[in-house]
Amino acid sequence: MGPSLLILALMGEPAEAPSFRVDVTPPASCKRATTCEAKLKLVALNGYKVNEEYPFKFVGDAVPSITFEGSTFDKTTKTMTVKFKSDAAGKVNVSGLFKLSVCTSDVCKIEKPKISFAAPVS
Repeated sequence: MGPSLLILALMGEPAEAPSFRVDVTPPASCKRATTCEAKLKLVALNGYKVNEEYPFKFVGDAVPSITFEGSTFDKTTKTMTVKFKSDAAGKVNVSGLFKLSVCTSDVCKIEKPKISFAAPVS
């Protein structure tokens, strides 16, 4: 094995370009025991498009002080609105899985990235 082949073997497969990113906008402020909203904007990348046929969903992690009140996906803005209440005050960590899909003309990907953000609750 020549030196160049050895380097390629050590490097492995080239990394696949990302097909999407999620821009998270937590609430600027939130009151304890009232409904708060966070926005998750899905941005398709590298030739992928948001699969508008997919039933987008946010599944919040079970946390004693947080109650999830559902989520809605706006196909026009490609934005998921996540509604939740917190019984605790302070910096509250909210997390869960964003179930989504992006496609090219050849393939569709179904992904479940872990999303987390801090919400200031007073």
